[in-house]
Amino acid sequence: MAANVSVSGMPRTMGGLRESQVAFHKHHKDVGDALLNISGVGTVTGGPVDKDEPRMPYVPQEYPKMVFHPEHGELIVQDEKELDEALRQGYRMEPYPKPQVALEDPKVEKKQLQDKLKQQEGVINQQNDLLMKLTARMEALEGKTPEPIDVKKLGKQ
Repeated sequence: MAANVSVSGMPRTMGGLRESQVAFHKHHKDVGDALLNISGVGTVTGGPVDKDEPRMPYVPQEYPKMVFHPEHGELIVQDEKELDEALRQGYRMEPYPKPQVALEDPKVEKKQLQDKLKQQEGVINQQNDLLMKLTARMEALEGKTPEPIDVKKLGKQ
């Protein structure tokens, strides 16, 4: 059950949040336009004008455009001809994503690196052992007497 609550002395036609937001946005637009006018940004003359002059509407422009290359970086093209040439040279319209670097605790990173190195050393030892066995087998099949293999020399070659 919902109860109707009325507060005496309060008018029913309050604007509330919506009216406040509209006033807030209007104020900031007016102040922003005045600051842009006195700074000369985006004006027809390129210089400062009276703060109460109306702002010129923005006209979207297709050029200049930026194109992207994995090795050469960014390039700004001024017209369709330059854009076609850049695209032929391997540039593209979409930027390349920036690599994400996740920093961890140095102790954790060090442990992960040590574990990886231990695993790689184990693989190298297995491969050296297999190489020695295969070399001995090959020499036995060829009829030669196998010479002992110095593992330290193999690692330096």
